[in-house]
Amino acid sequence: MAVPHTLVELTEFRACDGLCPAGYWCNEQSTPTDQYASTCDKGHYCLQGTKGYLRKRNRCTVGYYCPDATAQPTPIETQCPYGTVTPTGMSRLDDCRVDQVHVCDK
Repeated sequence: MAVPHTLVELTEFRACDGLCPAGYWCNEQSTPTDQYASTCDKGHYCLQGTKGYLRKRNRCTVGYYCPDATAQPTPIETQCPYGTVTPTGMSRLDDCRVDQVHVCDK
């Protein structure tokens, strides 16, 4: 015998179970309406669900720069140009410097 389907009334909508979108951070008290209030800090990236106390944990990856609201560690849009590199935690294209070249004198 088939089990009948039941309908449940939805009384509260919570986008993604209250997780902040990538590129933003939230506190425990954040609601879905204010989840876009706090962008990730320059020089850092925030994955989906980043809490406020962890917003500076993920520094930008070597060879990349992370402006406000960066959502992933290695976005192609913020990769340093060929032949340049950055240390971790950089936030601007100007931070990309010419990579050290080893020359062999023979």
